[in-house]
Amino acid sequence: MQGAILPLGAEVVLGLLAGLVYVIYRQIRVPAHLQGLPRVPLTNFFKWGYNKTSPLEQFFEMRDFFLQHETYVTWVGGDWKLVTTNLEHVKDIFTKTNHTIEKSIPNRDYPESLFRRFIGTSVIFSNHEVWARIRRIISPAFSNTQPTRVIGEVTKTLIAKLDKEDTSRLVMDKPLSHMAMDVLGQTIYGFNFNALENPDTKYAVLLQSIVSKLSNPVYLLFPYLDNLPFFRRDDVIRDLDELDEYMYKMIDEKRRQLAANPVRDRANVDLLTLMLEACEDSETTRLSNQELRDNTTALFLAGHENTALSIGFWMYMMSKNLDLQEKCRDEVLSVMGDAPEDLIPTDEQLKQMSYLHASILENLRFNPPIPLIVARETSVDQTIAGIPVPAGTSVGTNVIAVQHNPNYYPDPETFNPDRFLQKSTGERFLPKFIPFGSGPRQCIAKNFALLNEQVVIAMLLRKYTWTLVLGEDGKETIWSTPFSMFRINNLILNLKARY
Repeated sequence: MQGAILPLGAEVVLGLLAGLVYVIYRQIRVPAHLQGLPRVPLTNFFKWGYNKTSPLEQFFEMRDFFLQHETYVTWVGGDWKLVTTNLEHVKDIFTKTNHTIEKSIPNRDYPESLFRRFIGTSVIFSNHEVWARIRRIISPAFSNTQPTRVIGEVTKTLIAKLDKEDTSRLVMDKPLSHMAMDVLGQTIYGFNFNALENPDTKYAVLLQSIVSKLSNPVYLLFPYLDNLPFFRRDDVIRDLDELDEYMYKMIDEKRRQLAANPVRDRANVDLLTLMLEACEDSETTRLSNQELRDNTTALFLAGHENTALSIGFWMYMMSKNLDLQEKCRDEVLSVMGDAPEDLIPTDEQLKQMSYLHASILENLRFNPPIPLIVARETSVDQTIAGIPVPAGTSVGTNVIAVQHNPNYYPDPETFNPDRFLQKSTGERFLPKFIPFGSGPRQCIAKNFALLNEQVVIAMLLRKYTWTLVLGEDGKETIWSTPFSMFRINNLILNLKARY
């Protein structure tokens, strides 16, 4: 008896399904050299995604596993990663970066993916000579800028907007996001997006639309879909074309302005202008318009997310620890005074606010913006944590597990800023506080990010007291995205103006 012959269409469908199953299998299969190691069950990621389990809740759920196993395997972004929380090995990974370990380039094998086009080649996602050349331009620019006044003026606008709202039940997500967008627009581009006054401003909406569409998990897992006829995202392509056109016009205009009016006040000039100025100083380190676009976009996106979520989490922690909120406020008032007006702290005044600074660091320990740092990849065969690791293996650390480990931080689930006021015991440096990473690839904008938080928070403390508003069921309303950055959503506060 002859076997049945499938119609051509059915054969094509079965072939496609078989190919899809194989691709999925390749992505969820643990590589041979990582088999046998403790690993986070793959089913957990589907469960956490469905239940919107925050990274901190994921840690609490598997606390015993993370404390028992310093080195394990976990599935992140469609790939299995070797993760270690042993400080010696964490230090080894961070210090080797740029040598035998590289930064992972998202969608390296799929340059046609729209996500890869969006992030481009920046100081965040590059290696070796390319990274060094870009950093030589960007690092001095960050060192020369101290935009306290700009941050303060935007915070005044934030306060004016909040005063017009019903502050007894105020959802803080969007005001903080718009504030961060306006600060970064002025400090990076020298352009006020005016998102606080007009959230629907064209560029703000464009960026938010692009980020939202590029976050589609299907395309993040299968980036090659962007190159297939029936999966092309023409709307995203149009948005990216519009963004590029806008950015290149801005760069050309900045270059003309710089030629006509050289920079005099470097402390208050935008980062793009300082980068263009640095490019003119040396032909060997010049950045192309494409690289200027890629780097300012990457810095804007990273800074926007970090600023909004870090200040949001800090306000949340202070709504649960009212005695610490009052202690921070007392320090700010003792330095800045209690006049009934919106005052911007000076750089000298900020240096005197040691407890406020400690509370910001403690919040970054408790709620790190990036819970997993796994954007590292071995470039040669080597041994990590006693395990032979071939080239091309993704490696990293679990920031939450490190910063909530009782061996590194006594009583880690207590929010205690005093731990950052204690003087060093002189012990050899080990990277147990790593919200900004560590080593040569530590976040280049670390000091800028801390300054941003200090200015905004000091001004909010002078203006308001606040408590957490619970839902109708008596439970907290906040939730956080389960993966990627540790975002806070639906933070509802009762703000009371002090003047």
